[in-house]
Amino acid sequence: ATGSAPIGYHIAKDLGQPVGPPFPSLFSFRLEPGHPLDGLQGVSIPDAEVTLLPVGIDDSDCEGGPKKMMGCDGGRKQVMDVSPSSSRAHPLDLKQRGPILVTHRGLSGPAVLRLSAFAAEELKDRAYTGTLCLNLVPDASGPAEVGAALREYGRGEGRRRNLSRPPINQAGEEAGGHSLLPQLPRRLWGALLSHCHLDPSAKWSQMSAPQQEVLSNALVGLEIPFRGRDANKEEFVTGGGVELHGLDLKRMESRFVKGLFFAGELLNVDGVTGGFNFQNCWSTGHIAGEAM
Repeated sequence: ATGSAPIGYHIAKDLGQPVGPPFPSLFSFRLEPGHPLDGLQGVSIPDAEVTLLPVGIDDSDCEGGPKKMMGCDGGRKQVMDVSPSSSRAHPLDLKQRGPILVTHRGLSGPAVLRLSAFAAEELKDRAYTGTLCLNLVPDASGPAEVGAALREYGRGEGRRRNLSRPPINQAGEEAGGHSLLPQLPRRLWGALLSHCHLDPSAKWSQMSAPQQEVLSNALVGLEIPFRGRDANKEEFVTGGGVELHGLDLKRMESRFVKGLFFAGELLNVDGVTGGFNFQNCWSTGHIAGEAM
């Protein structure tokens, strides 16, 4: 019943059991002051894609060139797969899609928590600093497709409307048939306009081609620097721990000490949100109990 307390790891090591260094998993990100979503705490984004950018990426490395605010759509955006069952030698885009919540200190929500789980070891090595890339139009192929939709909307349904009105009305209906353009909360839309230096009182039809390009790039590749993490008190788990290769998984018994069993949080198992970590504790505990 040691859970993830340090004494459990010490006991396992003293008995010759292989133990991986523990590290946190399932957490929200603390964003740098002045980030593009600053002041939007409480805003929920129903569907977006969040990507952890590799170390050393700057604006000039992103697709679209300098100061284009890209970052999610390039083939170069790869880091290592750090899930427990995989090797870090194989590259994998660290991205997750789903609901995202802006908190008073950063980003959370299911997509962000899943990303923190898959990137837990990578983030530990980075001291929890880096850049997230937010794609608010995850169904689009890239900024070109979003830009074309914005131009079409500006020539049609949005011709007489101000930029302060998002391209989809409050009822959630498709505006002028532009199903690609997302239904974004008005506060988030206003923050995007400010980030792109666009006048919300201007008409959609008055937006220039360069302005449309900047807005479409921000919609699919909004780069957000982060520094630090917050523990989600309801879903926080620990990565690392007693290595599975040192156990007979049919019995959860040590391969080194007969009659020594391990289960639950002490193991090097950490799952995404959805009850998987509870299930790991229940299932491994049941197997160990039946084997005793």
